Amino acid sequence: MAWPVAEVASAMVFAIISTPFVAILVGPEQLGKSALAWGIMSVLEIICCAGVQTALIRSPSIHTLLTDTANSVVVGITLAVMMVLIAAASPLSRLLGDSDLYALLVTGSVAIPITGAGVVPTAILTRKLRVKPLTISSISARAVTLIVTLTLAAFGYGAYSIVVGVVGGNAMALLVVLAATTRLPGLRFDWREFKPLIALSASAATETLLGSAAIRLFAVLVGFLSGPLALGHFQLGMRLVDEVATLFQTLIARYSLAWFAAFRRQERDAREIITIGTRILAYASIPAFAGIAICSDDLVLTIFGPAWEPSAPILALCSIGWLLAFPVQLVFSQIKAMGYQNKVTLYALFSSLTAFTLLFALSGLGEWAIGLSWAARHIAAVPFAIFSAGIVFQAGGGQIVRGLFKPAFATALMLLIIHVLVTGRQIAPQLRLLLEVVVGVVSYGSVLWLIDRHFLFQVFGRLPFAGRPS
Repeated sequence: MAWPVAEVASAMVFAIISTPFVAILVGPEQLGKSALAWGIMSVLEIICCAGVQTALIRSPSIHTLLTDTANSVVVGITLAVMMVLIAAASPLSRLLGDSDLYALLVTGSVAIPITGAGVVPTAILTRKLRVKPLTISSISARAVTLIVTLTLAAFGYGAYSIVVGVVGGNAMALLVVLAATTRLPGLRFDWREFKPLIALSASAATETLLGSAAIRLFAVLVGFLSGPLALGHFQLGMRLVDEVATLFQTLIARYSLAWFAAFRRQERDAREIITIGTRILAYASIPAFAGIAICSDDLVLTIFGPAWEPSAPILALCSIGWLLAFPVQLVFSQIKAMGYQNKVTLYALFSSLTAFTLLFALSGLGEWAIGLSWAARHIAAVPFAIFSAGIVFQAGGGQIVRGLFKPAFATALMLLIIHVLVTGRQIAPQLRLLLEVVVGVVSYGSVLWLIDRHFLFQVFGRLPFAGRPS
């Protein structure tokens, strides 16, 4: 656990530093331009890479011919996609009405084969639960991205600084992963290995495309429908919560999928892990996202100023969306580990269709409607988890509901206390934000202690550094 905790802590520090500084240095319009360019590139990157990595992690066994075949496929496809993107950069820039987009797409296209070269080594390290090199890779990539982006942004390179920073971060991640790999995958191809590989990866790639890539495509459509300024406001409001939430979600998916897949190979029961883990995630995430939602206005005004005020309702709505989805992430990993990838893919399809349908339906109502459209993709997360837990692996949907009830109750009391004591007070936004945080932490901790301290003793009593609970 120490390495994932270190990755989370460092990523949060980088996010706290990078998000406000980059936003202030480049401004809303340039942030929107970079989001537009990176949205196109990321969709292509996910199509090429994501499914193969998931397939290798879930595969019953792996050997050198399989990994070499996977590596040959990914490297070949990503190089081809890079060349296609370079050729299409000029038409895309004209279609989207932004002449700056050409240079951004050509520069950022290099990141696609860089990411492709690290897919198979990363999958092998993840399958073996080699947490240390994966964590170092992530931290190093974020550090390089931050340094390059802030340096170029300070010299006035705007959106270009963000794209170049991400390319540099991807290259750093690849170097660390390759250094930790005992055998570098070769460039051999075998059709007999390719057929089961593509069968496993196709559904996983579709799910990842509908999930992770949806934000990139959504950002492209926001820029097309509402312009770079609205996209910049959306990017800030979304990133303030999505970046941290996606980080935790990625860590949970990365390690829990490998863990549950190993359980399945060993024919072990993971229901207790899911039940307890869901309750722990709920206790941590529900108050955090609810607190961000209620503090969104003061948070944006305090850190970014009035120019970014339209981002506040977007931030609040995105936080509410994650409040619904985050606590049940372990259920999704277990479903995939048991071989029901298609069910998760159907859920991702429903989520994406919900977001895109609302984006077009509510177009013209204001920037808050963009946030509502994006947050609505999470609306089915809890019902899907309850249904799947009861049907797919007989964990009992009622156990999931009971695990969410007390955290939700404690959070509701916290929000009520904040509203009565702090919200609406005619004081400076900075002071009001501080009071909201202090009152929220104290009230939630007090309620939690009163209604469920026995569970807290049970959980912390299992950790290596904990003493015997009183």
